[in-house]
Amino acid sequence: MEHKKIIKSRYNETAEHYDRRYSEIQQVKYKIIMDKITIEPQYKILDIGCGTGNFYQFLKDIKCPKFAIDFSFVSLKICKEKLTNNDTNHGKSILI
Repeated sequence: MEHKKIIKSRYNETAEHYDRRYSEIQQVKYKIIMDKITIEPQYKILDIGCGTGNFYQFLKDIKCPKFAIDFSFVSLKICKEKLTNNDTNHGKSILI
């Protein structure tokens, strides 16, 4: 259990820097994924390990239920801010 606390602490410490460091490469990955799949309005999306919500934000124009979970409270706080600003009707984030 101590190991989980250490990992959680590290994710919390780096959450505010994550977007600046990795956003660009993550966007490339998301585009590759979305070129290979189709998401229909009746589908539900669950982003496990959502971090700061970059994938969720990438999907903001897709109108289907989306859910995001992560164990970093700080990452979820950033994710929730993105959800509030972009997609208040379709998103929930959950602290695990």
